[in-house]
Amino acid sequence: METVNLKREEREELTEITTKSQNQYQHANPTVTLYESPAHQLYYIEEDSAETKEYLIEDEEAEDARKNPEEFLKDLIEKMISSGDDVVINRLELYRWGLRNVDEDKVGEDYVGLCLIVSEETYYGYNPIHYVEDDKGFTLIYNNLAYAKAWIAEHKTGIYNLSHNEAGRPNYTIIAL
Repeated sequence: METVNLKREEREELTEITTKSQNQYQHANPTVTLYESPAHQLYYIEEDSAETKEYLIEDEEAEDARKNPEEFLKDLIEKMISSGDDVVINRLELYRWGLRNVDEDKVGEDYVGLCLIVSEETYYGYNPIHYVEDDKGFTLIYNNLAYAKAWIAEHKTGIYNLSHNEAGRPNYTIIAL
């Protein structure tokens, strides 16, 4: 794939084939879209709140993209995510893009080892997914399943005050580190 800089008028002529987006924020979610030009060239464009990157898809890959555009985008996003060095963050990104379900990684009752808690929040129009953090923004790591369960029990009892636009309590899932 070749990085390109499409002119505004060129971009306006593109026809959208398919798109995949996160649903983490109320606005400006990261998005990857596959487009076709009037000359039958395929492009994919990555967009988020900070930047836009445009790529021309080479002939052999373009053929695959035309055969199964959804699978092409899925594979493309997985490659983008896996290029990062932090496996824990990569896994979170797979959840955020909807390419992996948190329940697939839920630990069993017999699990022994370090744990993380995934919080799936529900707001009207978007659903943030993140690891539970302390008040300084550091991801909490639990020494064992019992500590993680205790944290969840503490946060599921009593009165829960909804944030602005929040639709209910978060759903918590314990996963292995």
